[in-house]
Amino acid sequence: MRTRDIAAVLDSLGGVATRPQLIGHGFSAYGLTKAVRDGRIQRLRRSRYAVNDLDVALKIAIQHGGVLGSLSAARAYGLWTGLDQRIHISWRDHGNVAKPGRVMFGTRPDLVHHWHVPTHDPAHNSVLMVTPLEALSQILRTESREMAVACADSAIRHGVLTEEEVRGLFRSMPSTIASWECYLDGRSDSGLESIVRLWLMDREIPFTFHASIPGIGEVDFLISRSLILETDGGVFHDAPRDVERDARRNTRAAARGYITLRARYRMVMFEPHEWQRPLLEHLSRGDHRRRVR
Repeated sequence: MRTRDIAAVLDSLGGVATRPQLIGHGFSAYGLTKAVRDGRIQRLRRSRYAVNDLDVALKIAIQHGGVLGSLSAARAYGLWTGLDQRIHISWRDHGNVAKPGRVMFGTRPDLVHHWHVPTHDPAHNSVLMVTPLEALSQILRTESREMAVACADSAIRHGVLTEEEVRGLFRSMPSTIASWECYLDGRSDSGLESIVRLWLMDREIPFTFHASIPGIGEVDFLISRSLILETDGGVFHDAPRDVERDARRNTRAAARGYITLRARYRMVMFEPHEWQRPLLEHLSRGDHRRRVR
């Protein structure tokens, strides 16, 4: 093969490959060295070659002797991971891994270290990232309940894992984490819905999730019979036409006796009192039990 084909082969392998993999595709050791010297590909570490435009997080993980893990892997699989932008690196429990003296631990606050969990898909040997199940396992052990449930909901919602796989993983965890299984609901459209749902459940506030109201449509939460709570992420609610659509829904709902509250992304993630306090005030007045038409 010609040197210029190496980048295309790397692309087909996810952007990164080992030396044996590339040799198996017909490249020689000299051809790999020449491709690196010519600047067509990059050598990240021993026996690890990559395309030049490789994702920064993946590049750093491999340079440190590991693969993407936990929330970084979950994000790569398309799961909701909230505000976390750190680089989560996972190492195997044996072999050529990062160790003190080889890699300086603690020198970068944006790097988070994890170890592989060998009980989950031990045959998996990706040079890119841990499996979705292992990523979720690491998340359950290291992140908050809200983040863990939101990621698990997202994995089910997007078909990355089955509900049976996720529930089985929860049940294999220590008792405190296993108890979070009761919060799972793969119908959640976003992590915001998961976080709000947990808050409502913790306070035993009665609600119907994704209730369908004739003439109004589907709402995120219908609390009791007349209080609507919507969670508004920026992607589907910031454009002018989206703002107008939401206003029209609010007007139709009000005409029938419903009260609509909206919890924006920033409110849920940074200022929870901005949506929780008004909701509690409405509940204290009994507005959730108003008659509707």
